[in-house]
Amino acid sequence: MVQSVRHGMWPLMLASLGLCSALGTAPASAQRPDHPRNLQVLPRNLSTDSVFTLMLGVADALGVSCGHCHPGGDNPTWDSTNFTGDVKPTKRVAREMFRLVDRLNHELLPAAVKPGLFSVPVTCITCHRGALRPILIEDTLAIILDRQGVDSAIAEHRRIRERYRGRMTYDLSDWPLRLLASRLAARGRHREAVRVLEEDARLFPDSGEIAYQLGTAYEDDGDRQRAIMQYHKVLSLLPAHKAAQRRLRALTTEPTK
Repeated sequence: MVQSVRHGMWPLMLASLGLCSALGTAPASAQRPDHPRNLQVLPRNLSTDSVFTLMLGVADALGVSCGHCHPGGDNPTWDSTNFTGDVKPTKRVAREMFRLVDRLNHELLPAAVKPGLFSVPVTCITCHRGALRPILIEDTLAIILDRQGVDSAIAEHRRIRERYRGRMTYDLSDWPLRLLASRLAARGRHREAVRVLEEDARLFPDSGEIAYQLGTAYEDDGDRQRAIMQYHKVLSLLPAHKAAQRRLRALTTEPTK
């Protein structure tokens, strides 16, 4: 087939992905093809080493193994992996993603960046950052919450924090759970917003902003006493927090119903 991706792209991708060391992680006995075959997007003059270096980098960027696209399973020597097979839909998707990356680097970015300015090339890891599906953590949790409930969403958040700790895949700060809670509150799902913020407060007990948001969530859920406790906590952490001062005055001066 006619190559649809520019040859000049691949040296750039190989260098920018920093993958030369990745090839060295493969066992010396690995059963790799002598010559690349069935290349429909990659230039046919790439060496086997170059193809494997690129492919290992793609796998690492997506957090998957060779068997994600290639039939035959994964094992340390790849001797059962069919690299030329096209039966898996994921391989077709990968080819289209290569074409997308090529267009971004050679058409869209040059059109958006002024001539002479430095432009960082787009690679697989630019979006995926070690995750198969490049979805923000708050969106991942929202999907699970809607399908399986808030307890499952919190359990998934804990699993993600453990698995991806110290990596760049997800934002593991306090912000994603705060954002998720805000979305829930806007939809009137105050009890779930409280549960999400209680988990955030457990992870970040010294955050005055989480404490304030949790206070408002308790208010919205009708829990006056817990709201008051949270506003006191806010002021112990951030004495000049005007909004917490106002809410505390309102709750402590209004007659209890």
